Parts: sequence; structure tokens; C-alpha cells
Amino acid sequence: MSLTRKEVFNLITEERSRAQAIVRDLGYSEHHTIGEHLVLIETYLRQTFDSYTHHTGNDEALRELVKTVALGVRCLEQHGDVLKGGTA
Repeated sequence: MSLTRKEVFNLITEERSRAQAIVRDLGYSEHHTIGEHLVLIETYLRQTFDSYTHHTGNDEALRELVKTVALGVRCLEQHGDVLKGGTA
């Protein structure tokens, strides 16, 4: 089944909110450098591949992919101002 772009963005937004709550509850900082975000994204992407190869169907891999994309969104939220003419 296909999703609309709005539905996909809603899934990512829900994941960002879920992850923010977990980080907040654990008392961790959500702020990371771009490099740290890239390491986290790579780690979660590896988990996405593992989910794809070790589970029947695509559900687990898609769930992991949403987490991975949400990490990219967090990185852009924190550092994306350079894309709008800000400074790094």
C-alpha cells in the first residue's frame, strides 16, 4: 500500500516526537554535531538493512527506516540553517 507524502511526513513527525520524549525522559542531550548525527544515521541504517534481511516481510525494515529518516530530520533541525543562508 502506498502512502501520501503527508502521511509519510506524519510518520516521521510522530517518530521525532517519540524519540524526543525518550531522550528527555532519560535525561540525555538531543543536540549532536553533524558528524555525530551521521554516525547515528549510519548505525540505524545498518539496523534497517539487518531488519530487511532477517525478518519476513518489509514491516520491520520500514519501521527502522522511519527512525533513520527522523534522525536526518533532527540533524537538519539543528544544523540546516546553513541551507537557508545561515552559517555552520
